[in-house]
Amino acid sequence: MKPAAWILLIALPAFLAAQSEPKINPKFPIESGNELSPPIVSQVGDCARAVHVSGYLPHALVKVFAHATEQIGISNPHDAETDVPLTRALNVGEKITATQEALGKKSAQSPIPMVVSAYPPALNKPVVDMPIYACGRIVPVDHLNPGTHVSVFQVGVAAAIGVGDATQPWQPILTSALVAGKQVFARQTSCPADPAKTKHVDSDPVTVAASPSPVPPPTLEKPPVGADTVVLDALLTGSFVEVSQLGGVIGGGFSTGSRNTAPV
Repeated sequence: MKPAAWILLIALPAFLAAQSEPKINPKFPIESGNELSPPIVSQVGDCARAVHVSGYLPHALVKVFAHATEQIGISNPHDAETDVPLTRALNVGEKITATQEALGKKSAQSPIPMVVSAYPPALNKPVVDMPIYACGRIVPVDHLNPGTHVSVFQVGVAAAIGVGDATQPWQPILTSALVAGKQVFARQTSCPADPAKTKHVDSDPVTVAASPSPVPPPTLEKPPVGADTVVLDALLTGSFVEVSQLGGVIGGGFSTGSRNTAPV
């Protein structure tokens, strides 16, 4: 099970067209890029199409590189960790680093590159985290091999109802609306575009629960003044959450678990 501190609300839209900037205490200005920590790129396997990056300032511009010179990904995330989609699939042995840029300053690249690894002879068997509810739009999947492609299926339906890339062992997959009483399962596939390397394994099927009636109200942890992220509790996995202030919606997205952070 993914720790609650890591669970993030999937925001809509996922990437803002206008770059945001970190909020820096004016008493402690950033004078040079040497004061910015190089980000950390988490381990993934062969053919990965996304990587998980952490260790940077929220709202910084994050860039991902192969062999220090080829830029293969860019993101302007709201929070201090994120999944960065890549422009191409990775290959075993490639050295992947990242930088962060904030307030016109640029950090050094990750001092210890992530070296893309081969998968074990047998992939892990995925596990769908329960419960999941009717009309929900998220299926959380655990026990994944980072770097694989993840698909969620409804039993008896040929086409996937949701897909994503595993950047960590636990990954929430956005799906079409789930149906009460139907069974779903997750499949992780390594190197789906390369038949010579492709292998896959399915989870056990699980049954979608009926949504509770009435739906329980979420609770909001009191945020500090000036915060642009709030913490929500008592959520139903897959539900759509809106955060409002003075009658206007200021944030929201699909919940990936019972406790999420939400950008506002």
